[in-house]
Amino acid sequence: MVAYRKKISASGFTGVMFIIITIMAVAGTVSYLALIEKPSEVGRQKNGVPTLTRLQTRTDVINPIAVSVSKSETDDWRIYSNVEIGFSFKYPKTGKIEGGLGTDICCLNLFNSVNSYQGEFLGKDVMKAQFQYHVDASISNKQQYLESLIKNSILELKKGSPISPIERSSIVGMQNENGIDILKFSGGVGNIGYIIPRNPDFSEVIYVIVWNPDSILEKVLATLKLTKEI
Repeated sequence: MVAYRKKISASGFTGVMFIIITIMAVAGTVSYLALIEKPSEVGRQKNGVPTLTRLQTRTDVINPIAVSVSKSETDDWRIYSNVEIGFSFKYPKTGKIEGGLGTDICCLNLFNSVNSYQGEFLGKDVMKAQFQYHVDASISNKQQYLESLIKNSILELKKGSPISPIERSSIVGMQNENGIDILKFSGGVGNIGYIIPRNPDFSEVIYVIVWNPDSILEKVLATLKLTKEI
């Protein structure tokens, strides 16, 4: 009888230890998942200016959105090609391009209507996408570029400019059918904006400001190609 009780005790002890180890393992797993899935803070304050957190400056964490368009849909689209900066894209025949873009020329305007003209879009809710070319040798990486972008939008707002601050929580990574990484955000001068880096350090970017966004624009961006070596 004593031996039997010892056997039971040993078995009970083993069972209790197994339960404890299992609970600890589950708790550890839950804590780990909570840590990696917990969104980072929207922003931290440094000298009174919000700065970006790591989550919002890494497109691999942001989970890039694929931007694509049916080949058949773009078969009869026009092609815009910029030799100086080195990029091209397709746009529908129902759209219209005005202006030009170069190292000293601004800006290239894309409208979703052939009847649109500069200055009309705000009054008639016509989509206008303005392509600009920005060069800043002081920029050395994506995080620095985005921090500068948001900081400048806040400074412009304080100066009384009629813009809305760029929403850092809205920054998402996109990748088009040609493998080009694009950043999309809300706010700024227009309703939304896109950043297309011309080189890995973001010292040269194609900056797109959009008023009255139309779904056709992202189809246009899906066809964008870089046509000159960086």
